[in-house]
This record gives sequence, structure tokens and C-alpha cells, in this order.
Amino acid sequence: MPEPDPASGGSTPPEEGSTPGSVPVWHPDRYPRPIVTDDEARDVLHALWAQARHRDATPVEVRRALFATMSRQWGARPGELCELRTTDFEPGWRSHAPVRRPQGRTSAGLLTETVYATDEIRYLLKKWLPVRRSLVDPLSGGEVYHLFVTTWANHRFGKKYKTGLPLRPFGAERDWRAFIELWNADGAGTRPPLPIRLEAWRRGGRPLPEDSEPDAARRREDDAA
Repeated sequence: MPEPDPASGGSTPPEEGSTPGSVPVWHPDRYPRPIVTDDEARDVLHALWAQARHRDATPVEVRRALFATMSRQWGARPGELCELRTTDFEPGWRSHAPVRRPQGRTSAGLLTETVYATDEIRYLLKKWLPVRRSLVDPLSGGEVYHLFVTTWANHRFGKKYKTGLPLRPFGAERDWRAFIELWNADGAGTRPPLPIRLEAWRRGGRPLPEDSEPDAARRREDDAA
């Protein structure tokens, strides 16, 4: 998704490949900061998927793998993912129409576009939904429909919050920053450090090949069943 053009006073001009009312095509040279390349993203995703697939995976590891995969493959911002609800998906969890909030597009209002859940996303949804249910069920006072919820109790400005409440963008950013800082520390001297912001992660993403690890693991599970 494009950033507002400073030369145009903050508005985003139409771009080739865009249609009226749609999210404009993003061009890499419009974002001046370093982004995570496809090769770097593939290494990170494989590590995240391996964590989520492990029998002793923690709730935050499963959630992080799904959040990062959606962010990269859909190009979704943290706020857009945090607003996802379990009721927003089509039957079978195959497609979803997220509300986009691109910067510099206030005159056009909120936008929607249909995105499709890849095999990787559907596999991770299968792993996350039971975990999510175990976190949400103990809550009282109403149903929580958000797809992404907190995995442990938190406190903010002196107020305590229970596990299972809707995940907020600052919480997603904080979790991702902690993961990338650890990733960079583990790879010090062997690979370049990655930028720690989710914005650098989501930009330039595209679906990975169909023989990626979660898809292969899903097929093995289906064959065993």
C-alpha cells in the first residue's frame, strides 16, 4: 500500500493498475525505509511455522505465526488485522474482505477488498482457533468475536486486563519487535539484521509457493486422517 506523496500535500494520486475506489497499487520506491525481502521473509516464516507446528507451541507462538503470515501475504496493517472478527470470513475460512485504512486516503473513506486465505493461513487458523477458544471461554460479560486475542494478562496505565481480550495494534507491534530483536541477536554475524517494524515486514509481501511447509504439513495431516 502506498504512503502519501509529500509533493502532493499528503494525498495519494491515482497509480497505474488502480481502479476508482480500490486500494492503489504499491510501488517499492514509494517507501523510503528498508523492507524485509522475499528471501528474508521466507526464512522468518519457516521459523515461525516450525514454532507453531510444534506440539509444545505456546499460544503466543501460534498467534504470532498467523498474524505475521496474514500481514505479509495480505499486506495488512496491524490495525486491520486486530479488527478481524471470526464472523468476517466466508465459510471454510477461504476469503475475507478486510477494511483497509491506507494513509493519505481520508477523502476516499474506508476501503474494502477481497483477499483469499492461502493454504498456509488456513493451516495456521486450524491451529489457532482452538487455542483462541481456550483463552476466550473463561471470560464473562459477553462474547469476544475478534480473531486475535491476548495470550496472557496485561496491565496498562495501572489497570489490569485479563487474558483473551482483543489484541491491540501496540500489543502486536511490541510482540513482533521482541521476536525480531531475538531473531537479529541469534543471527548476528551470519545475516543482516531485519527492521523491527511491522510496516517494514508487511510491505512487498506476496503468497509463497504451494509447496511451502504449512501446506505440506496440512496435506500430511489430511492423508493420515
